Amino acid sequence: MTSGQTTARTAIRAGHKPALRAGERQRARQDKIVAIAMEHFARHGYEGARVEAIAAAAGVSKGAIFGYFGSKAGLFLATYESATRTFSRYLEAPDDVLDQGFFATISYWLEHTPHMIHEDWIPYRVVLIGSYCSDLALKREITKFMQSEDPYGTREFVQFGVGRAEPDEVQFFADVLGCPAGFGGVGVADQP
Repeated sequence: MTSGQTTARTAIRAGHKPALRAGERQRARQDKIVAIAMEHFARHGYEGARVEAIAAAAGVSKGAIFGYFGSKAGLFLATYESATRTFSRYLEAPDDVLDQGFFATISYWLEHTPHMIHEDWIPYRVVLIGSYCSDLALKREITKFMQSEDPYGTREFVQFGVGRAEPDEVQFFADVLGCPAGFGGVGVADQP
């Protein structure tokens, strides 16, 4: 048994948590940077946020941020991804709302938008900045993320509407989002 294993076992017996492994520490540091960056981007916008200030607030060097995220755009993308994951998916509406159908579910989420604007304004603002105030290269990466991850469950929601025989409403929703017919593997335009 190595001295490191002995120390870890002694710490566990004494009621102490063993030290985080290097990979866990690195992940925890990245999460801390993303959380701090989210607030900076929300308060100052993409252009106004400074990597130096984010690094100082996170207690890391500017080089560490570039090492983890590659660039300011890479940091913003990680922040954007984290922000989108804080919001509910469409089908996480209450069952009684889902029972009323596709448009009732959309209405439910529209009614709850003020909550996002006021209580959850930091991630909400980061998503708005990423969606509307980012350069073309960053927007392209955001679009790739949204298409591959589908953090709001848009494909599942479209299938929900089609499965409920609400194809006109679903097609309207898909049109508003700029989705092609067949978005999410469903032939929305071809439904009866």
